[in-house]
Amino acid sequence: MSAIIIYNELIYGGYMRLNINDKEKVKKYWDFFYNHPSSSFYQDKIWALIKNGWNSDYFYIEKNNEIIAVAQVLSIYNSEAKKNLFYCPRGPVSDLYDIETNIELINEIKNFAKNNNGFLVKFDPNYEYDEELINEYKKHGIEFCHKMYSYVQFPFSMMLDINGRKFEDVIQSFSKNGRKQVRKSYKQDLELYVGNRDDIKIFHEITADMCKRKGITYRPIDYYYRLYDNFKDKARMTFVKYKNEFLSCSFLITFKDYAMALYGADNLSIDLGQSYFLDAEEIRYCCENNIRYYDLGGVKSLDINDGLYRFKRKFTNNNIIKWIGNIECVIDEDSYQKFIENKDDRDYTPELKGNIAD
Repeated sequence: MSAIIIYNELIYGGYMRLNINDKEKVKKYWDFFYNHPSSSFYQDKIWALIKNGWNSDYFYIEKNNEIIAVAQVLSIYNSEAKKNLFYCPRGPVSDLYDIETNIELINEIKNFAKNNNGFLVKFDPNYEYDEELINEYKKHGIEFCHKMYSYVQFPFSMMLDINGRKFEDVIQSFSKNGRKQVRKSYKQDLELYVGNRDDIKIFHEITADMCKRKGITYRPIDYYYRLYDNFKDKARMTFVKYKNEFLSCSFLITFKDYAMALYGADNLSIDLGQSYFLDAEEIRYCCENNIRYYDLGGVKSLDINDGLYRFKRKFTNNNIIKWIGNIECVIDEDSYQKFIENKDDRDYTPELKGNIAD
């Protein structure tokens, strides 16, 4: 018989207040989390501090005195649905092939959400696409959704597997055009600058300027302060300068043997190959710090005519991670329909099933 334990985290003013009765079990929870192969920084307790407008609740399943699955679930009131949205980013952290355990955990979280004015619980496990596994879950009443509106994270990630290689060997493994662009950027008198907390204002200015030009939204400056302050030595903010002008920037988060370029921007005023230079330097950092995976972030399209995909594929040996998709546990159908109304309903299933282009 399994025991499902729940403890709640309430967040006030960016600080975490934990209602914990059993500190030994809490330690056991996090020991399991940090040692599990499917764990992600999105499921780290630090992420709840970043998402300071959300409440967070933590669930785990224990069998034979061993924790075998955990889930950090964030929740927030949604003005469209007029109820609470519950979201388990890159979770649950578990063996997804243990279907019985995961369904038990999912149902418990769904019941918790139902009792707390929830209309939807969303999961996007940190696993690659597996059609057979998806079909097994379907047999048990759990369906994965691949409509664009269901994605909080991107359906695809572009990820470089460094696997112990030296920086020069990684660059040499790029396509002819990729090598050319990187090497050309190193001839432009560009300068790498690793920033500190005082430089967040510059990072935000570059980001805001780029987003305004492109007509897209961007985060308030306090968000980046929270990232920097909470991830501490796991956060790296870098800039490319040319003649004392800041051209581009990147915000890298590291977690175990993985690093992700979580945010990046370019002032678009001049093109000296600064994006190639910056990504190459992030790769150098990973090589020198024994970080195996460098995640350049997600893409929505695998079309070679898509500029973002075309750029990122040059740095990753075209290594595309196709994520398994999203579990949408709908509690209130009327509220859910209001939530997805007018949202992008493109279906990514054909691309997820298809072969990766060379």
